Amino acid sequence: MVIAEIVPILFLGIPLFIEQLVISRVIEPFSLGFMDFYPTKRFRGGEISFAYVGRNIIQAPYILFVRDGMGYINSPKSVFGTIFYLSIPFMIGGLIIAIVQFIKSIKSREYNIFSLVFIFYVVAQVVALMTESLRVVSANELYFPLMLFTALGIISFMKAVNKKSISVLIVCLYGVYFLIFAKWAYSGSGWSYETRPQTKEYIFVDIHAARAAGEIKKKHGDKPIQMIINEAGDRWYESICLFTGTSPLDFNQEGYSENGYDIGIPEELDLSGNTVYLIEDNLHHITDYLVSEGFAMEPAQYGEYTMVYK
Repeated sequence: MVIAEIVPILFLGIPLFIEQLVISRVIEPFSLGFMDFYPTKRFRGGEISFAYVGRNIIQAPYILFVRDGMGYINSPKSVFGTIFYLSIPFMIGGLIIAIVQFIKSIKSREYNIFSLVFIFYVVAQVVALMTESLRVVSANELYFPLMLFTALGIISFMKAVNKKSISVLIVCLYGVYFLIFAKWAYSGSGWSYETRPQTKEYIFVDIHAARAAGEIKKKHGDKPIQMIINEAGDRWYESICLFTGTSPLDFNQEGYSENGYDIGIPEELDLSGNTVYLIEDNLHHITDYLVSEGFAMEPAQYGEYTMVYK
């Protein structure tokens, strides 16, 4: 049973290990059938360190079970948490049971599925605590064992109480929690791609910008495109590739400008007309200046952006 579980893990893990060897320059980049092993543009190894453990131990309970400050994970006035608050006591109970089963399995030298889950949980928790910016998305592997611990806790609790009314009550409480969550997530009060959040730390959060870039490429694909957008991050290229038909591999290797795109506010504007600009509407002073220099302007079809060109 253990071997059967190890095989798929190795199958999925070996390509990641090989990619780490390529990134570390231990082996040369290469292609293998449908898989390519090339260095990434940015190596994030510095985001994992024992130096972050002390801080994260204090912050982890709130981040992992209440909210982490990212709007698309949870609401600022959360009433359900990253997992339902109702689940927390059951999860703790299930974790205790899993620890007991783990100790018993070692003593008896007998396999127990929750012993393996507990080991996975411990490893995942250690890695999460070593993460520079602990977030739900950077520790999402924790929620699989926590879900199993919660289920174990609920089952054990219902067996101990052995009352149908308690089981019905638990089901009803989870139903109420789900309805509250569904109202937040699907009624428009929560975050969605079409209701852009206040922060644009990553451009792929603002999907309209990517669509507008695709629109420009269709109309002015023979000219370089300068995207003048406030607070644009460095992980926007996924959406740009999606909406412009650019190969992600080529884009990642060659960079932005080599593919005809630059992003941010340039030090100097190209007034010759050789560059097409996509400008965010709140930067109207740049648009007005280019228009005064003979540029034409046209509202982009997607989002609050303007195309400016000669």
